[in-house]
Amino acid sequence: MTAESQQEIETVEPALLEAMAWLARAGSGAMSDMDMAALKHWRARTPEHDRAFEMVQAFQTAALAMPKSAQIMPFPKRATSRRAFLVGGSAIAASVAGFMVVRPPLGLWPSLADLMSDHRTGIGERLAFSPAAGVQFEMNTRTSVSLENHTDSVRIIDGEAFVQVADRSADFKVITTQGTLSTRGGRFNVRTLGHRLSVACVSGQVACDADKARTILQTGDQLAVSDAGQQHTKADMETVMAWRRGLLIFRGTPLSDVVAEINRYRGGRIILADADVGKRPVIGIFHTAHIENTVNQIRQLLAVSMMRLPGGVVLIG
Repeated sequence: MTAESQQEIETVEPALLEAMAWLARAGSGAMSDMDMAALKHWRARTPEHDRAFEMVQAFQTAALAMPKSAQIMPFPKRATSRRAFLVGGSAIAASVAGFMVVRPPLGLWPSLADLMSDHRTGIGERLAFSPAAGVQFEMNTRTSVSLENHTDSVRIIDGEAFVQVADRSADFKVITTQGTLSTRGGRFNVRTLGHRLSVACVSGQVACDADKARTILQTGDQLAVSDAGQQHTKADMETVMAWRRGLLIFRGTPLSDVVAEINRYRGGRIILADADVGKRPVIGIFHTAHIENTVNQIRQLLAVSMMRLPGGVVLIG
């Protein structure tokens, strides 16, 4: 299990998972008086339990009450910018709106930083643009970038992009939270999610400045940077670049990693409730245009249990 996927499980508080399970059970109509008393006791046990239940309940109410024309999931079928702020129905849980924008529960919609970016792609979207002469920048799904004050750099807030730089007399830079990439004539794929940065050099040469050190990547090299340090390896280019063909390729990939990737291509959120289930390997090639089929296929292939909640939330394990 990678650091990224492990964090995916750890960042979902147990109280939130339990609250989802309680709410799903209550919605099934199978709650007895004893169950209701048990729920009341669970909520009263700690302030965290009560807050978790209220947050999940508020989200469910908003998701069910919102008219289809104003739903916040999925995102609109076009790339948006800071000038195209997504506005949902006026009746959406105003008391929790501030929290949900600054820190959306389970990453179900863009954060404030994403919404204020210059370019942002939603679920299943891709966007290509030229931030400078001789530079092509292709954004993958759920990616947000900000343009710097000059034309020699772009900042990726979150997501993945393929960058092509023609011969230049000065470096073109891609800035991320974990480090800065620079090249004068290279092609590379950059992925920055959470606290993890991954860079694969497709051709040419790319320099990565991270952790007060510089690493030079040549064609075929890949560098991973995380809180645990750096790892310099050869890239599996077919897997790395599959997204540009609308594919996800897994070669014995742990389910936890697969879930983290699928979450980028579908509305809602898949949550692993059992870390051991997340270790099961997945082999396959899946189409991002039919991502819900991927979810169903994994359920059948691995024989894992799933619980579906409003808003596209799915619990596995």
